[in-house]
Amino acid sequence: MIRRTLAVSAVLVMLAACAGDTAAPEGGPAPREAPTELAVGGSRIRLSTYAWQDQMPTVGDEPGPCASLCVSGTVEVAGGGPLPEDLEVLDIVALVEGEEHAFEEVELTGLLGPSNYEFVVRRGPALVPGTTFDLAVQLEVGGEVAWVRAPRVVVERTV
Repeated sequence: MIRRTLAVSAVLVMLAACAGDTAAPEGGPAPREAPTELAVGGSRIRLSTYAWQDQMPTVGDEPGPCASLCVSGTVEVAGGGPLPEDLEVLDIVALVEGEEHAFEEVELTGLLGPSNYEFVVRRGPALVPGTTFDLAVQLEVGGEVAWVRAPRVVVERTV
């Protein structure tokens, strides 16, 4: 009887944990469920990305190679055209096998001309060159918040 109770309890705990993963955060569906293009007004917004593994040595408390993921990216209009002027990037995460990983350093360059919102993120998860992951970016446009995702981004060879 005790074994059966423990087994049922373990299953209930696992189901509760899984149920927590399916809840969509504020701002649309979870990043892993985000579309690869996002309709905003009469335009479709997508991401353009370049990812690499940072092998530069660090200085300070933890010297040595950083070996972390870095991504430069652009939020752009599919087919060209101007982005909404009130577009803001709120969050950026790497999705590795469905798990969200934050970046320690986020540099939001912002709107560079009418059609490019650029960003650079550094010190993400340690991924070897050739690995693929999804990059998800949370945007706010006109008071609406939503995620857009770049699928199957390849980590390029280190330089």
